Amino acid sequence: MSEQETQTGLLNDSRKHCPRCGWSPLGDQLPPEEDMEEYLRCLLGDKPYCKSYTLYDGRLKFGFKSIDGNQVSEMNRLLFGLDPAGVEVQDLSIKIKALYFLSEMDCNGKAQAFEAPVLKSPADIGPEFDKRFGHMSELMLRLLTQAMVMFLDLQAVLVSAGFDSNFWKGAGLRSR
Repeated sequence: MSEQETQTGLLNDSRKHCPRCGWSPLGDQLPPEEDMEEYLRCLLGDKPYCKSYTLYDGRLKFGFKSIDGNQVSEMNRLLFGLDPAGVEVQDLSIKIKALYFLSEMDCNGKAQAFEAPVLKSPADIGPEFDKRFGHMSELMLRLLTQAMVMFLDLQAVLVSAGFDSNFWKGAGLRSR
């Protein structure tokens, strides 16, 4: 396991991935307390939840941000517009998620900030992805994808954990 995987506690050897979308359920594993606290602050403050992953002693950083309801609808409209029999569905699904969720990237001191794109049709996904990420090596794209999957998994666990009464204890709330 990498240092980041150990720090976040989000990856383990028994994890299975959906072959279609790459999502991996984390079972009963609870997210770190600081993530629960920040998620709750964002939720109650009606702000997007943000999380950064720093790799290679700070030389590489990916920052992700949750998206709002309008962006979810837009992303889903584009995804549902894809031909389900097409071999590119999984590839385009990953690309559109990277376009919508990646908010910042810092590669060896070269920082970039990103906004969610405005895409009119599924045909716009590939060209927008290429415009934003086409200069990256295949290895960098793998790192980006892995960090994004970790972020999406964390969000899913945080949502599920909110229905558990123990979540509130972990989020620092105390009964009066």
